[in-house]
Order: sequence, then C-alpha cells, then structure tokens
Amino acid sequence: DMRKDTAVLSVARNRLCNVDNVFQPYSGLQELSLSHNQLVRFPRGQLGNLTRLTRLRMLTLKGNRLSRLPPNLPPSLIHLDVSANCISTLDLSSLGALVNLQVLKINSNCLRSIPERAFDGLSRLRSVELANNQWVCECDILHFSNPLLSFL
Repeated sequence: DMRKDTAVLSVARNRLCNVDNVFQPYSGLQELSLSHNQLVRFPRGQLGNLTRLTRLRMLTLKGNRLSRLPPNLPPSLIHLDVSANCISTLDLSSLGALVNLQVLKINSNCLRSIPERAFDGLSRLRSVELANNQWVCECDILHFSNPLLSFL
C-alpha cells in the first residue's frame, strides 16, 4: 500500500492500458511517470482529474501510444514529456491551460505542423523539443524561428 503523501511515483514499463483515477488519493504527488506503457488516450474521466493534483510539477508520458495531449492537465505542471508517442496535432486548449509550463518535450511524434500561436499563452516556457516529427516544410513554418524551440 502506498503512502498518501508520496511525492514521486513511477509506474513506467508496466504495460498499463488505462489509469482509472488511481492517483486521486495522492494529493502530494509532484512527479509522476507513466512512460513506456500502452496508453492510447485519456478519457476526460481518467486523467482529467489530475487537475486536482495541485502539486504535480512533472508528468512523463513518453513512449506510449497517445495521439493527442491528454485533456485537463494540471496547471501546476512545469515539465511535460510526451515524446515518442503518435501525437499528430496539438490541442491548443490543453496546452494553453499549462500556464506554469517551462519544458515541453514533444519530439518523436507525428506532428506535421504547429499553429502559429500555439505557445503564445505560455510565458514561462523555456524549452520545446520538437525533433523527429513529420514536418511539412513550407514557408508558413518560418514563424518558429524562436530560440526556445529545438527542432534538431
């Protein structure tokens, strides 16, 4: 049985297909790793309640099968790693709610483009890793000549 005041939890490499609000009792969680599982999506009822984890600073979902960002992520997040998934579009409403986000790792996905103002509301964002996506290199991608982005 896990203590309710647990701050760091890794359930990586457990072949998880879903998480049914199992983290709700652990309001002290600051770091959560769900990396290298078999997560495909998060229905609003599942991970959506992570917004109640007001101390959660780091969430790692690397190496799953996600096709989009999970909805209703907690605004307390500073570091979000969704690399090595199948994300093809950025949900601007999910992303825009992450007002404290400093690091976004979304490399090795299926992104082909990003909306021009995707990161405008994220004033604390220092680093975005976008390498190894499926970019369609057209002139309209030039708006990403921003020093905090690392494409390569």
